[in-house]
Amino acid sequence: MKQFNLELPVGITWIQVISSSGSPVGDDGTSESVTNRLDRELLVAARNEADWILVSGRTFLSERYKASRRAPIAVITGSSQTASDVEALIAQNQPVDESKPINLFKSVDEFLTEAGGAEANKILLESGRTMAKSLLNLGYLTGAIVSVTGNLTDSGKEAIDALCHDLGASKSHFQLKFEVAELRIWAYQSTL
Repeated sequence: MKQFNLELPVGITWIQVISSSGSPVGDDGTSESVTNRLDRELLVAARNEADWILVSGRTFLSERYKASRRAPIAVITGSSQTASDVEALIAQNQPVDESKPINLFKSVDEFLTEAGGAEANKILLESGRTMAKSLLNLGYLTGAIVSVTGNLTDSGKEAIDALCHDLGASKSHFQLKFEVAELRIWAYQSTL
């Protein structure tokens, strides 16, 4: 088992897995079909460092989230229908044993107010590009950890280029941090 030594910074760090083609989901519509063992180990290491896990209502529903033992989950949704669906899934998956609570918020600002602010917490964003781009544009996103999986011949650079295009982020802020046959980990820091 590969041990990832992560020190999640204070602020909001986006974690995302994408295939070598740049897709965050596979044929099943979830990240499960693009992830692999090492990427899942990275996710666990990041969650172990987080004070909060932040996710959109859409991602929460499509990925069928359950309560985490590592950090409380904050679900953001402004849609009343999505909020109802999220509440139903939360009711099915309320914390058991040592699991942390799942909390529903109408906005990121409401969540940050409740949590005490991004500058006081290590927040792991586990949502798609729409939420990441919004937080980046608002100046809330302080970093990213992007795993590129699959048969890689270019260190995942093409997938990162496509991701940067979608986000409107500078490619110069991404650096390759880890490379093995089936996984490349790229890191982004807004301060680079």
